[in-house]
Amino acid sequence: MMDNKSKGLFVVLIAVVLILSGTVGYLAVKYDNVKGEAGDIGLTGVPGAEGLSGLQGPQGIPGANGTDGEQGPKGNQGNQGSNGGTGATGPQGESGEDCQCNEPPIITVNTSDSYASSGDFYFTINISVEDPENDMRIINLFHKHNEDDPWIRANNGNGQTHGYMQHWYSNNNSDYFIETHVVDYVSTCCEEFWWLVEVDDGSNLVIIEEYLVLNQPI
Repeated sequence: MMDNKSKGLFVVLIAVVLILSGTVGYLAVKYDNVKGEAGDIGLTGVPGAEGLSGLQGPQGIPGANGTDGEQGPKGNQGNQGSNGGTGATGPQGESGEDCQCNEPPIITVNTSDSYASSGDFYFTINISVEDPENDMRIINLFHKHNEDDPWIRANNGNGQTHGYMQHWYSNNNSDYFIETHVVDYVSTCCEEFWWLVEVDDGSNLVIIEEYLVLNQPI
């Protein structure tokens, strides 16, 4: 861009050039039949002022989205983070109460009233049951004549029955129970016998077995 001083100089030069051009033209017409010597080439003219910038063109239409690129390889697994801090201790629970366990009943049997006489055998059992909590208890009595006989109620085929015999209820530690089984159909000098007492107090099941042999007196 030219400053004001340069512009002024440029206008003056233009005016001079125009005057000279007119004079030369006049002289050329007047003396067109007279050929003079060629004059020197004049100086190069001052460059003209820079033109204004053109207007910005309209914005182009966005092109379509390109295709997705291929997925890159999976990266390595990162290191495991450090363990978190320990949480605060929870409140202490309430104190528990000691459990009162239900003690099993105690069974006492006595077979001293058993005896043999005149070929008969009288097997008698006395039963007492003491329960620490004095719970209601069920008492079952079983018997058998041979060790290999089952405790279930049955007949062994020779006239002897064995197995379940009697059933009682009790809720008093002072209760006692008596049962007698008579064997009067054998002619032997001695007879074996087994008692089994089962007591259930609702929490415990207690079983005892009693073996007895009776001999005929001489």
